[in-house]
Amino acid sequence: MTSLFRAEVYEYRASPHGSVIHWHPPKQRAICLAALTLLTLFAVFVMRLPYTEKLSAKGIVMPEQKPTRIVAPVQGRLQEVLVREGEEVDAGAIVALVDRRSFAGNGRVRVTLQVREAEEQIRYLEAQLAAGAEIQKLKCEEVAARIKLDRQRLKTSIATRSVLARQGELAKASLARADVLVKTQSLAVADRQHLEVIYLQHEHQRLEQASVIADLQAALLDQQRSIGLLKAQWRFQKSQLQDRVGQLVIKRMRILEGLEEAVRAPVYGQVTDLRIQAGAGVAQGELLFTLVDPNSRPTVELALPSTATGRVLVGMRTKLSFTAYPVTDHGFGDGTIREIAEVANFTDGEAFYRAVVEIDRFPRDAIALPAGMNVSAYLELASNPLWHWFLKPLEATWVQL
Repeated sequence: MTSLFRAEVYEYRASPHGSVIHWHPPKQRAICLAALTLLTLFAVFVMRLPYTEKLSAKGIVMPEQKPTRIVAPVQGRLQEVLVREGEEVDAGAIVALVDRRSFAGNGRVRVTLQVREAEEQIRYLEAQLAAGAEIQKLKCEEVAARIKLDRQRLKTSIATRSVLARQGELAKASLARADVLVKTQSLAVADRQHLEVIYLQHEHQRLEQASVIADLQAALLDQQRSIGLLKAQWRFQKSQLQDRVGQLVIKRMRILEGLEEAVRAPVYGQVTDLRIQAGAGVAQGELLFTLVDPNSRPTVELALPSTATGRVLVGMRTKLSFTAYPVTDHGFGDGTIREIAEVANFTDGEAFYRAVVEIDRFPRDAIALPAGMNVSAYLELASNPLWHWFLKPLEATWVQL
């Protein structure tokens, strides 16, 4: 093989720079093979990376206790609406009156007059009850004041009796010494008689105070009995007045039986979704409003797509985003799936499964979560290699074929 350079050139270049090496560029096939090997290793590494599939679902805030629907019991016209939006009502309270019969002319006027008469009598008896209660209070306060005064007098009399008893003892001791002195003729008999008169005066005053004390004690007992008697008499009068009021209320209800149908609240709750107003016509079974328990803890009701079947399980954690509390300002809330319906509901031809989420942590600075607020839930499903995500379209195509 002939050289491209002359021997002199080799010697010249070797002397200052060392030996000359011929570099042959690698072949293109080797470069491609190396690049393909590196790309394959990188693809295998990426495909084996874990990928967590996520699912989002829409929902609304619901009270923990399901709302109670209040419907019209009969067809008619709303005579009166006795509740307002957001008002709390007790179980059994009358919330509305439905006029179910149309009285014409004199018949309706007669019924109206009878109802007004019964209501006037009820108001009169209620006024008597209020006045009687006030009079009873004043009488009891008067007797209580007398008892307080007599107790003070009794206390003073007992103290006076103690003083008189002490003075009587001193007078008795002085009289005994006087007797000794009279026997020794050191004291005149007249002086001894004077001391005896003083002793007898003290004894008389002490006995008078004892009588006053007994009278005061008897008066206190009488006054205490009088308070008990006043209370018993008032209870009897009050029960009679209440019975008469109850009879009039029953009479009024019987008068209105043919005119109005009372709508009562079956449970305690707060009025929401009020759809009625006085004078409006209603059909039997028509929704008037709903009652929710204001003390119940709110939950979130989600609509899970059918693709989540078998992958979303009870006990799974989820992130919650509430429309009234943006995530950028308040962060996410946390929840746990507590219940998943077994039967799907269909909306616009699409199947959805109802899921109930218990709220574990509210968004930051969240004041309230009223029922009906829109919620977005984000769930993390099973973690799979990344290649599984790339093959999902192929699997779907294969199933369709």
